[in-house]
Amino acid sequence: MKKVILLVPDKINVLLGSSIHTTVSEKDVTAETMVNALTTLEYHEAYFFDKKDVTVLSIEKTSDS
Repeated sequence: MKKVILLVPDKINVLLGSSIHTTVSEKDVTAETMVNALTTLEYHEAYFFDKKDVTVLSIEKTSDS
């Protein structure tokens, strides 16, 4: 396991849509939206940050590894 510390904006982009229509909105960053950003791989839903707005502060190996 790794412990990762990120610096991200207060809001995360959320894309919802289909082949006909898509919308992008913003949601507050919460534990749930962060997990969605790291795990959601669906055609109709995506959670993401702009690459320029994310900074990795540290990556550490944990004792659980």
